[in-house]
Amino acid sequence: MSTRDTALAAILIVDDDDMQRTLMANALDDLGLEIHEAADGREALEVYRQVRPLVVIMDISMPVMDGFAACEAMRKLPGGDLTAIIMVTGMEEVSDVQKAFDLGAMEFITKPLDWPMFRMRVQYIQRIQQAFHEIHRSREELILAQRTVKMGSLRFNTRTGAVHLSREASHVLGLQTRERTFSLQQAWQAIHPDDRRALLRAYARHLRRGQPLDLDIRIRNDGGKKLFVHLQGTRSPSSGGEPGFISGTIQDVTERKLAEIEILEAARMKDQFLTNMSHELRTPINGIMGMAELLARSDLDPEQRLMNDKISEAAEHLSGLVNGVLDLKSLETGKVAIKPVPVALRSLMAEIQEYALALARNKPLTCTLDIAGDIPDLVKVDAHHLGRILKNLVSNACKFTDRGSVALEVDLEKRGDPTSHVRFRVRDTGCGIPPRLQEEVFNYFKQVNGDLTRTHEGLGIGLSMSRDLVMRMGGVIELQSVEGKGTEISFSLPLEFPADPEARRSEARADTGEIATYRVLLVEDNPLNQLFARKLLEKKKLVVDVAENGEQAVALVQAARYDAVLMDCQMPVLDGYDATRRIRNLGSPYTDLPIIALTAHAMPGDREKCLAAGMDDYLAKPVKGEALFNTLSQWFRATASLL
Repeated sequence: MSTRDTALAAILIVDDDDMQRTLMANALDDLGLEIHEAADGREALEVYRQVRPLVVIMDISMPVMDGFAACEAMRKLPGGDLTAIIMVTGMEEVSDVQKAFDLGAMEFITKPLDWPMFRMRVQYIQRIQQAFHEIHRSREELILAQRTVKMGSLRFNTRTGAVHLSREASHVLGLQTRERTFSLQQAWQAIHPDDRRALLRAYARHLRRGQPLDLDIRIRNDGGKKLFVHLQGTRSPSSGGEPGFISGTIQDVTERKLAEIEILEAARMKDQFLTNMSHELRTPINGIMGMAELLARSDLDPEQRLMNDKISEAAEHLSGLVNGVLDLKSLETGKVAIKPVPVALRSLMAEIQEYALALARNKPLTCTLDIAGDIPDLVKVDAHHLGRILKNLVSNACKFTDRGSVALEVDLEKRGDPTSHVRFRVRDTGCGIPPRLQEEVFNYFKQVNGDLTRTHEGLGIGLSMSRDLVMRMGGVIELQSVEGKGTEISFSLPLEFPADPEARRSEARADTGEIATYRVLLVEDNPLNQLFARKLLEKKKLVVDVAENGEQAVALVQAARYDAVLMDCQMPVLDGYDATRRIRNLGSPYTDLPIIALTAHAMPGDREKCLAAGMDDYLAKPVKGEALFNTLSQWFRATASLL
């Protein structure tokens, strides 16, 4: 095995705990990797020089040389920039994460290790690194080839259809025949059928507009091997001035294309992992938050209420972390869609104030709301993203303010037709931000007090995410802060003020939250979420039936009359998407039955997928009672048979 191949199959585990090294090696044993071990950073460097592993799994706290120093030294060695370094530690401070990434770590895993997850993450990084090594190798070989050999060339006679290859081109294609001139039919048969149309379109553009040929196609050589080749060509006139030949180059790019395919597959696996993680976390969080909400509505003694509040706080915090990671993923992939709809702004701001009061309930802290009188009740805005921005800002303000106040203010900055500019402010009397750090707080994973002794939790993505969302909504975020006195963060958004008075009255009615006696079908397979949703709805005097899968739901809607269906998406037997399609295909009156997605699927595009399946609305778990009641109220009032 060559040194390069050894590197692609080797992993170095560095930890001063013999048992921990053994456990990690056992977890990776069946991946077909060559596993090496070291007990400290200095020994790791010696092993690294000999093996040049693909991946290094490095503990931070070690004698002789710790993981940070070893990581920094490893990056300076020849080829060190091509190795993936995973830092492993029992400490979970953001400053450690930041330092690890600053020194060149690719991943950060905290102890105690979840072994199946640990194995999956290492395997994922291994595959990514192998793909990157292949790309790097292809690039180096291409540079060497360009310096030392002549590029394979081809020449196509547009009149006779003959294709002539140079000796180098024949070598590139791995042709076994000595013949280097082929008929157009022979060349055409060698091209993959799915790529022929693309080549014809490129050829037509070349002849009509003079655009150079420049594309990748798949071919099969006379040995039966499938290759990816890159074609480049330009036309050269014949002696009579008419286009006579197309001359160009051909290059075998099979390795690069296969590496790109592998990277795309790795990205697909990452997206699938995030989707699964979102669903698996949101489902139990919804149950925890729901049961805590039900408990809060019951008679509790002071000690029980305090414990229930702590459960709610922990669940809210966990929900915020999950939402933050998924929102960050949406921003990274550019899948954030801004969809302004008519919104009762005062109701939305009241929800934000309630959120602030909940965060500050254990502090001597007031949370006030002031909305200028010249701002109408109804505005057109993306309520989801506006709420996310304001919650991020309010959470930050409450986190860094121990006493005093957090104030929410909404002012009309500029009235226009049809667009007016509204400024939102969040002001606190907290610790403030030093001038040297005021620009940095909008960077991802950056916190004002990120040292080991910090007392404030968080991922460090709230302000940066808020800035990006504000920009996507057409605004600019501003920060003013005085250290020791407080901080004000504000942003102005262009909003439309709907003029339809009936729309205002309809929105006002929808905000009352009052629900008459209606019958609801809850389609949910999780027992905890069934219990929470059913009891919550029954407290509003609703009649609730439960279906455990989509097949039961289709049968029940035909057996009884329902005013709305709350539909989970991921269920056994028949999922929510297909169940909705079957209900819609039943015809009238089922085409008008309100079906509301109540799902843990909250990745970009999930809402659109639900609507495309025939659902009328979408609620992502975890969902609070107030949001559920408001949504049901709107659909009950929108149903003609209930008016």
